[in-house]
Amino acid sequence: MKKFKARCIQWDKTDDNGSPVEIELPEEVTVTCEDLQLPANATQQEIENELSVYLLDYYGFYHFGYFFEEVDD
Repeated sequence: MKKFKARCIQWDKTDDNGSPVEIELPEEVTVTCEDLQLPANATQQEIENELSVYLLDYYGFYHFGYFFEEVDD
Protein backbone atom coordinates (compact mmCIF):
# COMPACT_ATOMS: atom_id res chain seq x y z
CA MET A 1 0.00 0.00 0.00
CA LYS A 2 1.40 3.39 -0.97
CA LYS A 3 2.18 5.83 1.84
CA PHE A 4 2.86 9.53 1.58
CA LYS A 5 4.39 11.94 4.02
CA ALA A 6 3.40 15.58 4.10
CA ARG A 7 6.19 17.50 5.82
CA CYS A 8 6.95 21.11 6.67
CA ILE A 9 3.21 21.81 6.79
CA GLN A 10 2.62 25.55 7.07
CA TRP A 11 -0.64 25.77 8.99
CA ASP A 12 -2.95 28.78 8.99
CA LYS A 13 -3.45 29.01 12.76
CA THR A 14 -6.19 31.60 12.72
CA ASP A 15 -9.90 31.44 13.49
CA ASP A 16 -12.71 32.50 11.16
CA ASN A 17 -12.14 36.13 12.17
CA GLY A 18 -8.42 36.00 11.35
CA SER A 19 -7.37 36.03 15.00
CA PRO A 20 -4.40 33.84 15.99
CA VAL A 21 -5.23 30.53 17.67
CA GLU A 22 -2.88 28.77 20.09
CA ILE A 23 -2.87 25.14 18.96
CA GLU A 24 -0.29 22.45 18.37
CA LEU A 25 -0.55 20.93 14.90
CA PRO A 26 1.85 18.39 13.39
CA GLU A 27 4.61 19.45 11.02
CA GLU A 28 4.51 15.98 9.42
CA VAL A 29 1.64 13.63 8.60
CA THR A 30 1.83 10.19 6.97
CA VAL A 31 -1.19 8.89 5.07
CA THR A 32 -2.06 6.06 2.68
CA CYS A 33 -4.05 6.06 -0.53
CA GLU A 34 -6.78 4.41 1.51
CA ASP A 35 -6.79 7.35 3.97
CA LEU A 36 -7.18 9.67 1.00
CA GLN A 37 -9.79 7.40 -0.59
CA LEU A 38 -7.73 7.15 -3.78
CA PRO A 39 -6.76 4.17 -5.93
CA ALA A 40 -3.15 2.99 -5.81
CA ASN A 41 -2.57 4.37 -9.33
CA ALA A 42 -3.62 7.95 -8.45
CA THR A 43 -1.61 10.73 -10.05
CA GLN A 44 0.58 13.09 -8.04
CA GLN A 45 -1.91 15.91 -8.66
CA GLU A 46 -4.80 13.79 -7.34
CA ILE A 47 -2.77 12.84 -4.28
CA GLU A 48 -1.78 16.44 -3.58
CA ASN A 49 -5.38 17.64 -3.97
CA GLU A 50 -6.83 14.96 -1.71
CA LEU A 51 -4.04 15.41 0.85
CA SER A 52 -4.98 19.09 1.16
CA VAL A 53 -8.62 18.14 1.71
CA TYR A 54 -7.60 15.45 4.22
CA LEU A 55 -5.51 17.90 6.27
CA LEU A 56 -8.38 20.38 6.46
CA ASP A 57 -11.00 17.75 7.26
CA TYR A 58 -8.89 15.88 9.82
CA TYR A 59 -7.30 18.83 11.63
CA GLY A 60 -9.86 21.56 10.96
CA PHE A 61 -7.31 24.13 9.80
CA TYR A 62 -6.25 25.36 6.39
CA HIS A 63 -2.61 25.38 5.36
CA PHE A 64 -0.39 27.50 3.14
CA GLY A 65 1.47 24.52 1.73
CA TYR A 66 3.67 21.52 2.42
CA PHE A 67 6.11 19.16 0.76
CA PHE A 68 5.05 15.60 0.14
CA GLU A 69 6.77 12.42 -0.92
CA GLU A 70 6.06 8.73 -1.21
CA VAL A 71 7.64 6.77 1.63
CA ASP A 72 8.39 3.09 2.14
CA ASP A 73 6.11 0.91 4.23
